[in-house]
This record gives sequence, C-alpha cells and structure tokens, in this order.
Amino acid sequence: MAILFSNEIYAAICDELSSAEESVQILTAYGKTKAVAAIIDKVKPSIENKRIMLRFRLDDLVKGSTDFDVIDFCKSNGWTVYVRFDLHAKTYIVDNKRGIIGSANATNFGLALTKTPNYEMAALVDIEKEDINKIDNMFNDALLVDDDLWLDFNDEYSKFKSQETNGVSCQWSKRITNLFKPHISTLFSYEFPEKDHYSSGEFAKKANVTVRTIRYYDKQNILKPSLLTEDGVRFYTDSDFTRLQQIL
Repeated sequence: MAILFSNEIYAAICDELSSAEESVQILTAYGKTKAVAAIIDKVKPSIENKRIMLRFRLDDLVKGSTDFDVIDFCKSNGWTVYVRFDLHAKTYIVDNKRGIIGSANATNFGLALTKTPNYEMAALVDIEKEDINKIDNMFNDALLVDDDLWLDFNDEYSKFKSQETNGVSCQWSKRITNLFKPHISTLFSYEFPEKDHYSSGEFAKKANVTVRTIRYYDKQNILKPSLLTEDGVRFYTDSDFTRLQQIL
C-alpha cells in the first residue's frame, strides 16, 4: 500500500485510469466539471465499462461544491452516472483490481488543480472481491441518472435558480428524494449476526424499555452493542441483556 499526498494523488489517479483495460469506477461526493474532465480524459476510448457516482444534493450545487453540468458532461462522454444523496466516499477503482481511496474529491481543490489546493491524503490499494461486492451494492442502491431523472433535475434546478432563494430549503423535492431508498446491503455472511443477536428494537422490547433508553445507554457508554455493522446497525446479545438487567 502506498500513501499519497496532495498532488501525488492526481498523478496516481491519472496513471491508474490511463492503465485501465476493462473498467473504471469513480465515487466522489463532489464533482467539478474541470477536474472530472481532467481525469476521465485519461481513460482509453475503448473502455466501455465506466461509471461514476456523485452525491449531487441541491445544496451542493448551490454552494458550488459540485457543478450542475458535470452529469451531462459525463453522460455525453459515455459514462454511466449514478447519484447517492448520502455519499461521502472518494474512491477511484481500475479493473476491479486497484483503487485509490482517500479524502480527495474530483474537484479542483481536491485534485490540486489550483494554486491553493486542499491538503489531501489517499492510499493506493489492492481491491479484493469482497470489496467489489460492496461497491456493487452501493451502485445498486444508487439512482441511475437516466434521461427522465436528468430532465427532473434540470426542471427543479432551473426553477430553484429563478426564484428568490432566501429562506428556501436547498433540497430536491420529495418526488426525487423518495426515489432513493438505500438498504443494509453491505453485510456479508461473516458479518450477519447470530440467531441470539437482537436489533435495538427487539432488544428494547425484550427488556421492556424504550429504544430511546437503549440509545441513551449506548451514547453514554453505559451499554454498548456487541455488534455494530458498517452501516451503523446495532445488535445486542443475551450477555448484553444480562448486563442491562443489572443496570436497571
């Protein structure tokens, strides 16, 4: 594993993307068209399997963190585009074998394309099959930006820009946000709780207390769950129940 800093990240991304033979996947919360263009230009025209995921919240566009036309730019260059409103990842994967994972968004500041860039850090790592399964799950849960969704984004963004924005909520309408329905899909066989594990709700019911009480004990480090998944889901055991009885 190689640790990369600031402008080393951009150079490594360009090297990796230019070496791709089969596929390229980019996950970046923020995306500026100039920065995205600089890196996807390195991908060989022969690569057909290429996709990018953005967070693309309306407030990201209003703040200038992401360019609205970045999606249209990617689509017009043959990329399949996805949106996840909860995305915070910055990951660049080549051929499902290697990846650059770190803090750098595909923006001018993130990739050191300005005179005063952010100081970023990343690692060049080998990608395992289990990692690709998780990445696939992230894309499966995301919204594919087809022509219909792109028209919806255009319509709402145009209306937002044309109105007085003071005091106006910077969020897509529920018609759009309700399309995004992520599940807990990153659990693998070795991560599934055993049969004697209980969700927070089941555990609270078993102990005849409220979920709010369980969460309070967790927050105060009085009683922590025995299992916490990568998605933040908590599971408790019979041993936890015994400890809870002593607390109560």
